[in-house]
Amino acid sequence: MSKVQQVLVVPRAHLENIHRFQGFLPAGPGLLDRLLVPAAMSFMDRPAAEEDPSHKQLIPYLVVRHAGKFLAYTRGKKGSESRLHALRSIGVGGHVEPCDGPAHESLARGLERELREELHLPGVPEMRFLGLINDDSNAVGAVHLGLAYLVEAMAEPSVADLALVDPRMETLEELRAKADKYETWSRLVFETGEALA
Repeated sequence: MSKVQQVLVVPRAHLENIHRFQGFLPAGPGLLDRLLVPAAMSFMDRPAAEEDPSHKQLIPYLVVRHAGKFLAYTRGKKGSESRLHALRSIGVGGHVEPCDGPAHESLARGLERELREELHLPGVPEMRFLGLINDDSNAVGAVHLGLAYLVEAMAEPSVADLALVDPRMETLEELRAKADKYETWSRLVFETGEALA
């Protein structure tokens, strides 16, 4: 019998006490610290979390840039989230799990683990928190909260995860020109003014 996957969550009420919003909320002073309060963070069985909009699963959403271009790919059928298959994306990442450490310490480790699992990146990339992604307009977004980061790669990345299909490096203008092909979270990041500046 396989063990049920657990994922890092915060109560929706905690998020809404910080800021109630739909779309992309740019990073501001103390935003991440106010979200990642140890007492608010816990692990929940993933099947329950996927059906419980009173909690938000915290998902590191890592946007990789090199030489002014961004890594974009299509979500293949090998990916764990079937509701996103065949959509283009600029974000890599996934759920934070107990293997990443205690809930209040796990986000940074989970972020680094997801990056290593999905991409080959030479050297130690620089990372900058961009902001939060919240999209309650659909079933996937209603139970997830994206923590968007910009990853500045030292060289062009290559894909390690077969669920990332047709990877390409594209300019911001190219991404915006094909916005209708992209998942909502990607559009919210690259269509928001200064997010990727």
